Amino acid sequence: MVVSLRYQDITLDLLALRSEYPIDVIKTYFQTREEALICLYTRLMQDWNIEVLAYFKTLDEKTVNLNDFSKGMVKTLTNHIPFLCLSPFLYETLQSKIAPPILERFLKFATNVLETHTQELMRIFPSIEKSHAQMFLKMLHASYSMTWAATFRRDDQSHLIDKTDFQAIKSDFVTDMYQMIYFSINGILAR
Repeated sequence: MVVSLRYQDITLDLLALRSEYPIDVIKTYFQTREEALICLYTRLMQDWNIEVLAYFKTLDEKTVNLNDFSKGMVKTLTNHIPFLCLSPFLYETLQSKIAPPILERFLKFATNVLETHTQELMRIFPSIEKSHAQMFLKMLHASYSMTWAATFRRDDQSHLIDKTDFQAIKSDFVTDMYQMIYFSINGILAR
């Protein structure tokens, strides 16, 4: 649903219809669609996290190749399209409209994911300091969120961006993410 609909078109009634739960059950757990979507986003992030950690476990400092690492990270993202579709709305919309206890649960989960990924990056690339690993991961999140939004624009925006005058700002998710990952890690390793 998050792939085929625009964010503003998603309602609690539609969530109930698509989930096959009665609306009164949905409203028992969620007061707003944002609360339901942050819970969905958490589950989608958890699915992506499982794949990333499995990928990280296949890597070590002796065998890691920056080109393959970058391609592998992009693949973990493109395997989770619904996660990417919700990511651009996370900070601007979702977090601002949910109850503090739900937000706190999400932030604890996200912090745990960041810490786990940080430890794995430091294992794979032993010369990376903790603060640099964390900065890379925060940049990764900002990049995949905004690059996804920039790559998959509304039709009226895509038509405008497709004009030759604007080709320099046109986004390609796979290429842009590969380059961001490759150049960021390469820069950190060069320090």
